[in-house]
Amino acid sequence: MNTAFGSSDIGLQSLTVALRDLHKNLVQVVKAERENALMTHIDAGQLLQLLTKDPHFDWLHELSEYMARLDELLDANDISQEEQREILSQANALIMPAEGNESAFYRRYVSYLQHHPDLTMAHANVRRIIVALSPDSQGSTP
Repeated sequence: MNTAFGSSDIGLQSLTVALRDLHKNLVQVVKAERENALMTHIDAGQLLQLLTKDPHFDWLHELSEYMARLDELLDANDISQEEQREILSQANALIMPAEGNESAFYRRYVSYLQHHPDLTMAHANVRRIIVALSPDSQGSTP
């Protein structure tokens, strides 16, 4: 399947890169919020511990787990059109769910989007890639 990004695998690789950037921006925002609350600097080792064990960061696991599953799929084989549709549907449901289907992740996520321009830009990039890779948008511009 050809897309605005070339082959579907290349397009999905673009999605993984964009999701990593989104995740990085989101972690930085939550880290800064936690540093302010604790009135202390959080170093890289402490951040790793917080990301894996602190309840304040638990809501981020949904995005992290989705990214890990996507990486596994891309490493395992060529992605069929049906698999790509499912991947894109899951990504869209995570960051832009249908009204009434908002997850705990999304409710927290959207509150940060409204106040952090870098995060908003990373979100827009992920959305642009999802739209470009979606079969119903082929031939249109995102």
